[in-house]
Amino acid sequence: MLCALRGCADDMPDATPDFTWAPELRRCPKAVFTAEVWDLFGWWCDWQTLGVSPFGGEVMDAPAYVYETLRTCEYAAIEFRAEKHAEHEAEMRRKNAEAEEARRKAEGR
Repeated sequence: MLCALRGCADDMPDATPDFTWAPELRRCPKAVFTAEVWDLFGWWCDWQTLGVSPFGGEVMDAPAYVYETLRTCEYAAIEFRAEKHAEHEAEMRRKNAEAEEARRKAEGR
């Protein structure tokens, strides 16, 4: 349902919806990744939000590929968050510099 609303349902894989969270995407993520990749990503989401391993028990007790999947997703999420944080900090510095420049002009310096 949501994919159809976004214009990226299975019958529209080349649609170019607007993803504000990742404007560099030129295609719907559903069309870029296989169903298996989405399943693996779902494991990570469940682990993050619900604290459950795909096979129950502790993550370290799961098969190696499960651990590797969760670790890979986690590293990608950490990298993504770091990039967004750096972008935010740069924007804050830019706005502070603009405000300081405006203050100087207002004071006649």
